[in-house]
Order: sequence, then structure tokens, then C-alpha cells
Amino acid sequence: MTIPSGSSYSPYSGGFGSGSMSAQDADAGLEASEAKKRADGVKNAFKAAENANTSGIKSAVDALRL
Repeated sequence: MTIPSGSSYSPYSGGFGSGSMSAQDADAGLEASEAKKRADGVKNAFKAAENANTSGIKSAVDALRL
């Protein structure tokens, strides 16, 4: 892509930086996204621990049945 001499072309002119979203709005959106990732991570960790515990209990019961 050739930019004409004296042009005020900016690759950022039509995207995130222009329009109605302020820096505060962007920061709030990013913080909300990070908070959701953390909450999902905690939920997934609890689910994995629950699954591991359940499988451990099943293994013990199976061993006792033998």
C-alpha cells in the first residue's frame, strides 16, 4: 500500500481509537473481560477438583468391592 506524500493516513483512524468509545469505556470493558476470565477460571478449577474427587471416590469404592 502506497501512502501519498503529505497524507494524514493512519492505520488506526477507522478502528478502535475513533468513534464513540472513550478510553474509560475501553478500560472498563477490558477490566470486565478480565474479571470474567478469572471467574471462569475459578469455576473450572472447582469443577476439575470436584471431578478428581469424584473419580477418587469411585476408585476407592471399586477397590473395596474386589
